[in-house]
Amino acid sequence: MNIAIILAGGKSTRFGSDKPLQMISDKPMIMHSVDAFLQAKVDKIIVVANTENAQKIKKLVPKSVRIILGGKSRQESVFNAIKFLEKSLKSEGVILIHNVANPFVGQEEIKNCIRLVKKFSACITGNLAVDTVKMVDGNFIKQTLPREKILLAETPQGFKWSVLYKAYKNAVTKKLSATDDAFLVERIGQKVAWTEASPLNKKLTFEHDLKPDLIGVGSDFHEFSRIGALTLAGLKFPKYKKLEADSDGDAILHAITTSISSALGGGSLGTFATSMCKSGIKNSRKYLEKTLKQMSEKGYSISNLSLSIESNEIKIDPISSKLKSALSHLLKINQSQIGITAIRGKNKNGLYCISAILLRQTH
Repeated sequence: MNIAIILAGGKSTRFGSDKPLQMISDKPMIMHSVDAFLQAKVDKIIVVANTENAQKIKKLVPKSVRIILGGKSRQESVFNAIKFLEKSLKSEGVILIHNVANPFVGQEEIKNCIRLVKKFSACITGNLAVDTVKMVDGNFIKQTLPREKILLAETPQGFKWSVLYKAYKNAVTKKLSATDDAFLVERIGQKVAWTEASPLNKKLTFEHDLKPDLIGVGSDFHEFSRIGALTLAGLKFPKYKKLEADSDGDAILHAITTSISSALGGGSLGTFATSMCKSGIKNSRKYLEKTLKQMSEKGYSISNLSLSIESNEIKIDPISSKLKSALSHLLKINQSQIGITAIRGKNKNGLYCISAILLRQTH
C-alpha cells in the first residue's frame, strides 16, 4: 500500500496568506499536490490541515481524501498522521510525506521515490547544490563545504511504515526535533537514498516565489531626417542620418522601453514619453530609465533581450558589438544576454526595430 501524507497545517507566516488556498494557475495550491498523487494512483491520501483551513480544504478535495488536524509544528503534524495510520494500517506500506509548499511535484519523482523506498526502506527527493556552500559562525565564515556532497532536500520523502514509525517513536522518547523526516530516520541508523527532484519542484516559501516570468514585445519605426546624426542605443553614429522624431529618435531604446512597459502591463511609449518630450526631455535614455525603475520596484530584472532590426540603409552587423556594449551598460546586464539580428528592409528611408524581452523576479 502506498500512502501520501500532504502537510497543509502550517500558519504560512512568511508567505503572508494561507498557502494551501493560494491560487496557482486557476486552482488552489493544495490541489496541485492532491492531483499529483491522485494521478500517481496512490492507495490513500491524507491531508494534514489546521483548524482554520480544514473545512475549506475538505470542500476542495475528493471525498476519498481524508482530512486530519495537525499540531503546532511540522513534526507534530506528521506524528498526528502516524497515530491516525497506526489505528488502521494492517501491513507494511510506503508512506510518502509531502509539503503543500512543493506544488509542482512530478510523476517521475513520485515513482522513483516509491521504487527506492521498496529497495532501501527510505528515500528523499532533492538536488545537488550548484552554489558554493559556506558554514558560518556569527559574522564569519567557519568552513567551506564540498558542494558536490551537499543535497538540497525537497519533498516527497518516502519511508517504509515500520521505519517511519520507529523513527518518530524514537524522536518522542529522546525529545528530538527536526525540520524534515529523513533526519529522524537517520537518527535510528537507517540509510536514506535520494532521487533527483525536478527543477520545477521547489518549495514556495514567500509570496514572491509565485511571481511568473514576464515577456514583453515592443517595436518602433522612424524615417530618416535630412539633418543630424543617427542615435541608436544611446550612441551617436555621424555616418548615418538622424531618425525623424521630436526626441532623439533612438528607435532601439524606444522599442526596448515599450517592451519593458508591455511586460509590466503598461502602455505604449507615447503614454508617458510624449509629455516628457514636450517638457524638454528629448534623450530616450530618460524614457528607458523610467520603465527600468518601474521594473525594479515590481521586483523584476532583465533575463534576456532580443532585438530584430530592419534597415536598408544602415548595416547593423558591423556596429552590433558597439550596440551590445552600450545596452549592457544601460540595462546592467551582460552582453551574452543580448541578441541582435538584422535584415535588409523593404523601406529604404527608415529603420524598424522589434524588441522581445524576458523579465524574471529578483525579490
